[in-house]
Amino acid sequence: MRMSTPDGDANGNLSSYIRLGKTAGRWERYYRSCICAGAAFLFLLVVAYVLTGLPLGLLAAPEKLDEVLDACVVNIFLVRHCDKNPPWAKDPTPFELCTREGLLRGEHLAEAFGPGGRFPVPSRLYARKLDSGYYSSRDLYLLWPLAQRLQLLVNASFAVDDMPALAQSLLEVRDATCSEGRAATMLVSWDHCCIPALAQALGCQEQICKTCWDDGDFDTMLQLRYVKSSLSDQDGTQSWNVSVRSVSEGFAGPQRAIGYQECIENPAESNNFGWP
Repeated sequence: MRMSTPDGDANGNLSSYIRLGKTAGRWERYYRSCICAGAAFLFLLVVAYVLTGLPLGLLAAPEKLDEVLDACVVNIFLVRHCDKNPPWAKDPTPFELCTREGLLRGEHLAEAFGPGGRFPVPSRLYARKLDSGYYSSRDLYLLWPLAQRLQLLVNASFAVDDMPALAQSLLEVRDATCSEGRAATMLVSWDHCCIPALAQALGCQEQICKTCWDDGDFDTMLQLRYVKSSLSDQDGTQSWNVSVRSVSEGFAGPQRAIGYQECIENPAESNNFGWP
């Protein structure tokens, strides 16, 4: 039968109690440091509120920060047109048509950007201008299901070589939208050879906006998100914070890399507009 001793446990092992005491001491010091750090943060936040009028609502969840700052948020999505067979394929797809997968992609996009979808519902849709003698295009086939669901017209007034004018128009819509106190989302279907230049013309300086798209990639989108807080208007100027991310439409990604053949000597290629 084991018997306890006055100096320890049944085996007289006092070291276990010593280690336990040291561990408890370290946790107590850590707990106290956290309390001190939290108190210091609250003090600085109150000082910032007194000096600048910054809302104490910053303590809210990060995803609510834009609401706390009464921010205007504008999203511009840049997507590639519907799927096609490349020009060097045995049966290349004409400009005014899509493959079966491309037609299904348009239906999927209508779900993804429609009410209750994964992405914000757009209020404006854009596609490349049709050349004379054409009455449809891969851009329009991609956007038509969504346009019908949202009862929107597709703006097809900008030709591919009018990309700088399109970018300027998008930024003007962004500014006007926020001046009216509204938020907005715009969806643009364009030539993948030109999308990097368009993204840069819209203010994106990240490497992702300077990267060439693979000819076989129809699933990738760029989301440019502009945030302007009411606090930035105190000096009378419009100050925007722009962020960008690459997102997937979620329909069917590229099965393999094809390369960048389509954009070589293509007038729509970004370098022809002075962008990397």
